[in-house]
Amino acid sequence: MARWQRRIESVAAGVVAPPRRTRMKIDGQCHCGHVVYQAEIDPDQVSVCHCTDCQTLTGSPFRVTAFAARDIVRLSGGAPTI
Repeated sequence: MARWQRRIESVAAGVVAPPRRTRMKIDGQCHCGHVVYQAEIDPDQVSVCHCTDCQTLTGSPFRVTAFAARDIVRLSGGAPTI
């Protein structure tokens, strides 16, 4: 069973609180500033990982990942090259 399915069952059973319905505005850009993004995301869909792979990938003690649907993310500036 997927994590999201377990969460739905837990909420339905009253074991955990239902997810917040608030949105969080985020924005950022690539390293050179050519590509800029903006989105409104669900704060419950943000994760922080401290594994050694994520530490190596980011060069920091952790990596933050924010999940968002493709139609929610707005790109401005130049077009991505990948």
